[in-house]
Amino acid sequence: MKQSSPGLTILGLATLAAALASGCGSDGGDPQGGTGGSAPIGPVGFDEATRTELEATGVTKYLGAFTPSREETTEATTTYYFEADGSGPICIWGSQYTMSSREGGSDGLLIYLEGGGACWSELCAAKSTATVGILPLGWTDPDPTRNPFGDYDVVFASYCDGSVFSGDNEIVEDGGAKVRYHRGLRNLSAALDIAKRKFPSPSHIVLAGSSAGGYGTLIGTALVRLVYPDQRLFVFNDAGIGLSNPEDPAMVDLLREEWKFSQFIPASCPECQGDQLTTLIGWGLAADRSLKVGAFSSYGDFVIAGTFLKMEPPAFKAHLFAQTDPIHDANPARFGRYFITGTSHTAILAGYYDPRGSMPSVADWAKAMVTDETGWGDEIEPEAE
Repeated sequence: MKQSSPGLTILGLATLAAALASGCGSDGGDPQGGTGGSAPIGPVGFDEATRTELEATGVTKYLGAFTPSREETTEATTTYYFEADGSGPICIWGSQYTMSSREGGSDGLLIYLEGGGACWSELCAAKSTATVGILPLGWTDPDPTRNPFGDYDVVFASYCDGSVFSGDNEIVEDGGAKVRYHRGLRNLSAALDIAKRKFPSPSHIVLAGSSAGGYGTLIGTALVRLVYPDQRLFVFNDAGIGLSNPEDPAMVDLLREEWKFSQFIPASCPECQGDQLTTLIGWGLAADRSLKVGAFSSYGDFVIAGTFLKMEPPAFKAHLFAQTDPIHDANPARFGRYFITGTSHTAILAGYYDPRGSMPSVADWAKAMVTDETGWGDEIEPEAE
């Protein structure tokens, strides 16, 4: 069921809309067409000026820099191990980084960014060891009768950096007794190097990330586009839309200081240097006119709203619409939201495979996005009266 969003004036929608409109453009009357990565809405990829601007930030500086020390293959899945020394990929407290790939029967490529919390000096609740292999659930479920990406080639970027795949810093703690390694960009770059080596020319690419992985897509979208400049790109941001508590802007300032991710944000998006990183989605849609983005959230996500942002569900819901309405209004054919009632965290926990009343399942909604079905867009669940 589609429904207009609630009133948003209390959160300054007009100001935000004006800022986004200045940098995000509009779909206007652009036609949709094609299936599975053909007949894009606009020109595929970044123009030369945007590529140059992004490369100047240093976001590509780790591409091609690291080689796994060993590989292990079991059936169709290969796991890559990186030595936990020197300046290469590593987990937050110094353990070995691993990531995996799986060969499928399709010519599509799924790049999945795993979730697992976040860590900074005021709150450290993050996965600290890398996953070995590929968790076969939701986006990475290998069963194509259940999951529209089940037969895709898969690159599974495990998460263990505490800085949502975007950090580039080290912090010495406890008087030098331990080091917190925020090497998210290095870990992601290493995974994308494997992706390019294993799957150099997919027909199209799906970048999906859940929770911390969803936040990782905010900068990861640009990096994937730079690695694959010519393929159609679809992004699914699952419960990591880039929100922060508007009553606590100091939190984002601290993350910028400790993770050092702001250096990779392009200067042409001044609003992206604010406390709401959702603006990066709008910038990406303007920079790549073929890009499509789907965003999932519940109205009271118990992890994002509760644990990390310390927001009550009604305030979080209003904030969710305040930040995403302008992006959808500017890009109605290329930015869709699947928003549901309750406090579920991630589409997988909420029921990836299951319809919700008149709403399709997230799996079917995602398939409709990638196949450019007419009418794909918002699925907004109304609150019970």
